[in-house]
Amino acid sequence: MISSLSTRAATEQWSIPTMQLHMMTKHSGIPGGAWPEGSQYPSTIDFELHMPGQIAHCHTEFANGTLPDDLPACSTEGDAIRFRMDDYTGLGERRRELSFVLRIWRIHKRP
Repeated sequence: MISSLSTRAATEQWSIPTMQLHMMTKHSGIPGGAWPEGSQYPSTIDFELHMPGQIAHCHTEFANGTLPDDLPACSTEGDAIRFRMDDYTGLGERRRELSFVLRIWRIHKRP
């Protein structure tokens, strides 16, 4: 007998109470506008992710004007957490670090 009832996965609420983005502006603000040689730094994202029974700290750095190519891991105890930043173009052309979709995966550990 085949059951006509389908099972639905339980939904969880996740929140990001803090997020910091750090990047260089296009112009330095000093005369001429260019950044002095050696003063450049990478862009970074740093956020805290709260899930039922688990808190993760997520951080990565990437080249200025880009988004990370990899799937950075978050530091946490419990299930593994990874994230990705994908381009968001729904508002037209924007600086990539300020126009992205944040995708997060929770990889459950086997018992």
